[in-house]
Amino acid sequence: MEKIEISSKLEYIAFVVMLFLYIFNPPFFSVSTQVLIDCVAIGIVIFDIIHKGTIEIKKSDFIVLSFFVPFLLYVSFSLLAHILFGQGYYDAYLKTYSLIIKFFLRTVFITSFFILLKNRWNISKKAALDGLVWAGVGQLGFVLLALFVRPIRLAIANMIRMNGSQSVAEKILNLRVRSYGLAENLFDSFGYVCSFIITLTFLMGIEEGKTKKIVLSLIMIIMPILNSRTGVLFALIGYGIGALLCTKKVRSLKILMRSLIAIVLILLIVMSIPTSMIPIETLKWVKNGGVEIGRLLLNQKVTGTFANIRREIRWPSSIMFGEGAAPEYLGHGNIDMGYCQCIWRYGLIGTMLLVLAFVGVFLYCYKVIAEKNMRIYVICVAVFFFAYMYKLYSLNNMGANFIIFYSLSIMNGAVYSDQCSKEYELEAC
Repeated sequence: MEKIEISSKLEYIAFVVMLFLYIFNPPFFSVSTQVLIDCVAIGIVIFDIIHKGTIEIKKSDFIVLSFFVPFLLYVSFSLLAHILFGQGYYDAYLKTYSLIIKFFLRTVFITSFFILLKNRWNISKKAALDGLVWAGVGQLGFVLLALFVRPIRLAIANMIRMNGSQSVAEKILNLRVRSYGLAENLFDSFGYVCSFIITLTFLMGIEEGKTKKIVLSLIMIIMPILNSRTGVLFALIGYGIGALLCTKKVRSLKILMRSLIAIVLILLIVMSIPTSMIPIETLKWVKNGGVEIGRLLLNQKVTGTFANIRREIRWPSSIMFGEGAAPEYLGHGNIDMGYCQCIWRYGLIGTMLLVLAFVGVFLYCYKVIAEKNMRIYVICVAVFFFAYMYKLYSLNNMGANFIIFYSLSIMNGAVYSDQCSKEYELEAC
């Protein structure tokens, strides 16, 4: 077992709990949990700036933000043109712009807030990243509880119906498939978020030579298996990229072999669980999902959920400049595909600037991150982000956005095994 050094056990627990709350946004209140934490974060960050009389920002973080300046400038002028010369959908145009501003401001403030807590509480880089792992462990616990204890699942559904999405709550109550866990959305966006945590846990296990952490990452795939086929696909891609590209080949191979033996034993235990404890609909859904993913990976055949994406594609009348708003706000019906949504909102030019901004961020982070195995995480993040944008518009998924920028900010410009000035041992995987 690895020892994570932190300044205070209670402070670190509070840090992990806040990570969990922000990433998964459980609907405890009528107001979004993320919005509540955002308000606290903005207040504390602004107070810190006023108190110190200066804005402290790492050079690497400043460079990351600078990649988005061309996109922000273009979208600002483009939406102004739509307002002045467009078809009069002013509310829709403002929603497009407000979403972009919220995405950047909220991401900057919430990332700064957690970095501020990390530094103030003397949490090491490794412990800060392990906070994401612990958040995933907590969610895994809620997933298993919702699976085996039906009243808990129904209680979560009722909480979502009261404080969150009515459509999500209805699916949980009526379909008896997916929707296992404690989060505002338990479908594809949930699987998307989980794939980052699973992959990070897997690669940290390889970097540290910890079999237990690798096994934990393999167990974590239960979360997307029960909720999101997209999340399962991304997790498998993360395992594959990590196993193929990890350095220290001999050492990594031994660790992976030990991990595979451990996971086989765990699977045997899982298979001994009576199927009567799991809803029949869930078993069928998981089996069908395995068939769909197998066809996609082994036969390159797109079926089921993955085939539905192509059927919904509709392009705006002006592909180059877009319509300045999402199609559903303009009376053209909903479109799931993220790239199609971007072209409707920002046009092809704006979409290319957005894509190039993220490409620049990932290339820069890959260059400056010290650990080779952690660079693989950047590759996985890039693959997940661009692949998910093919399926859904992801800029409004604040949990995933936060994980991306928080984890990359932690990794940039510091040594993985840095130590804290104050020592306190917390046992972790």
